[in-house]
Amino acid sequence: AEDLVTAPELYDLQGRLLPLPWQRQGRQHWQASLPPLPPGLYLVRVMDRRGQTQVVKWQQL
Repeated sequence: AEDLVTAPELYDLQGRLLPLPWQRQGRQHWQASLPPLPPGLYLVRVMDRRGQTQVVKWQQL
């Protein structure tokens, strides 16, 4: 896994960015305490140091 140079971004399906208090844990890991989120599908976007963006779907139950 490549280093993540920027904090992950969490979006809802309306495309709204949900600001979270991300904290870097080591070289590749980020951690945030999630607020209570409504159930549904969210998108998490991460970018590595090569500028590659990956989008992960995340289901909140």
